[in-house]
Amino acid sequence: GRFCRAVVDWNLAYGREDGNYYSEIVEPFMTFGVKEENISWLNYYLDSKKTMTKKIASSDSIFFTGGLPEQAIIRIKELGLESTIYYSDKLIIGASAGALMQLPNYFISPDDDYEHFGYYEGLNLINLNFNIEVHYEGLDVQNHAIKQCIRDKKTTVYAIRDNGAMIIDEGNINLIGEVITFNLN
Repeated sequence: GRFCRAVVDWNLAYGREDGNYYSEIVEPFMTFGVKEENISWLNYYLDSKKTMTKKIASSDSIFFTGGLPEQAIIRIKELGLESTIYYSDKLIIGASAGALMQLPNYFISPDDDYEHFGYYEGLNLINLNFNIEVHYEGLDVQNHAIKQCIRDKKTTVYAIRDNGAMIIDEGNINLIGEVITFNLN
C-alpha cells in the first residue's frame, strides 16, 4: 500500500523536492493567495508532539491528505492530537481519505488498498448524519457499498466524484461539482 513507513517514504510523498503529492496539495492554496512559505507540514517522523501541537495552534487551517485514513487516525491518536484538532477553531479541509476521517465513522469500498468493505472509526469532527464515498465512478462495487451503508446506518451517502466537493458550514451542507446523493428511499 501507500503507507509511509519511514521518513524516506514521507519525503517521496510530501517532500518539497521529491514529493509526488506536494504540488497537488500546495498549488490550490497558492491560487487563494497563500504563500508557499506559509504552508507548514506535520512530519510524523521528524516533528515532536509539541512541535505538531504548536503548528496546529498557529495555523489558519488544517488539511488532511488522502490515503489510508485509519492509519492516519491511529497516528493522530498515538500522538494525542485528537483533542488539539477537535477543539481547534481552524478551517478543516480533507481530500479523499482526509474527508472520510472527519466523520464519526465511515465506510470504505473494496479497492486496490482494501480487499473488503468495512466500517472504521473517524475523528468525529463532522457530527452530521451522512456518509461519503470518495472517488465515485459509478462502479458496481461502489454502488453495492453505498447501498450497504444506507441499509446498515439508515443514512444519506454523498458519492463524490474527483471533480466534486462538499462544504459544511455550521451544519449546512453545500455540494459543489459532481456529487450524487443516495438516500434510504
